[in-house]
Amino acid sequence: MKIKHSKYKNTGILFELLVRQITADTLKGVDSPAINLLKENFVKSELGREYKLYESVLKSKVLSEGRANLLLSTILENSAKLNRTVLKKQKYNLINEIKKYYNLESFFGSKINNYKEIGSIYTLIESYNNKQITDIDQINKNKITLLEHLTKQITPKDNTDKLLNDILNNSHITEAGNEDLSKVSNYPLKEAREIFEKQYLISQLKKSHGNISKTADRIGMERSALHRKLKSLGIKDLN
Repeated sequence: MKIKHSKYKNTGILFELLVRQITADTLKGVDSPAINLLKENFVKSELGREYKLYESVLKSKVLSEGRANLLLSTILENSAKLNRTVLKKQKYNLINEIKKYYNLESFFGSKINNYKEIGSIYTLIESYNNKQITDIDQINKNKITLLEHLTKQITPKDNTDKLLNDILNNSHITEAGNEDLSKVSNYPLKEAREIFEKQYLISQLKKSHGNISKTADRIGMERSALHRKLKSLGIKDLN
C-alpha cells in the first residue's frame, strides 16, 4: 500500500507553518498565538522529538552517500522509539488548537521551502512504522529524494561566473541536441538550469575522457551522485 501524504499529519510542515505564522503576525504588529502553540506542543513532547528527526535531515551539512544512508537509517530507527499513539493524539490536538486562532485553509496554504524533502521524510517514517507492507517504489523514490538532498554539492557563489563562462565557452560540447545558449535566457528557469547542467557535465566528462570517477573528483561530487545526475539529465556514456 502507498502512504498518503498529509500536511495535517506532517510534523515538519506543522512546525514550519507555525514559525511562518509567528513571522506573519509579528509583521502585522499583533500578538501571535502561534508562539504559545509552538512552545506547548513542541517542547518536551513526542511532536518535538519527532521534529528533531526532521531537523537532522533538513539542517544537515553535505554528506557522503554512505554517511547519508547511515543518517537516514538512524532517523528511522529512532522514529520507532516514539510513542506513535501519543504522537497521533498530539497532532490531532494541535490541529484543533490551530483552528481556534487561524483559518486552516489559509494556514496550510502557505508555500513551504523543501516541501518535497519534508514530505519524503514523512513518507519514510510512516512506511517504517507501518505494520502493513508498503509500496517499495514509493519508499525508494522518497529515499532517493533525501539522499540527493543530503549529498548535493552547492556551487559556491564565487564560482558561479567561472562555471557559466566555462559552459558558454564550450560551444562544441555535444555533437547532438546541442542548445543555442544565446537563447537560454528565454527559457523557464528549470529548463535553463538543466541545459547549463547538462552541457557543463558533458564538458567535464570530455576533459576526463569519459571517466566518471575522474569527472566526479574534478567537480567535487560523489561518484554515485554523479551517476544519478547524468541519468536524470539523459547523458549517456561518452566513450
